[in-house]
Amino acid sequence: MTESKDKRVGWLAELEPGDQLHYEGMNFGTTPAKFIPVTVDHISPTGQITVRTKSGLKKRFSNRGYLIGGIEFHPQSLLKLSPEELKKNFLQWQHIKQVSKIENTNFRLLSMETIQKISLLIDEDERN
Repeated sequence: MTESKDKRVGWLAELEPGDQLHYEGMNFGTTPAKFIPVTVDHISPTGQITVRTKSGLKKRFSNRGYLIGGIEFHPQSLLKLSPEELKKNFLQWQHIKQVSKIENTNFRLLSMETIQKISLLIDEDERN
């Protein structure tokens, strides 16, 4: 009997082409990483996993689930996430987008009525 060359571990050993999962995108400082949906495209005889993003970009991961050729200080990895984890990540990114939009707003161009509404919302939130 020949020993398998496939060295995948844990849940990675169960993956097959066509399976849906995510990988952890880059994060910067306190910004949470974005979870990027991918489809398993190919699994090599040694267990390296090639995935494809919705846009067609391919990435290769080791048999332990880490991006090959990734950045050393933040290794990107494959993830098997629950719906709750995906929702939490989505809400974190919605919050980041909204804060960024507010930070980039030129408040001097807004009407007095709009400024008053914003001010009331800030006051209300500070009380809570």
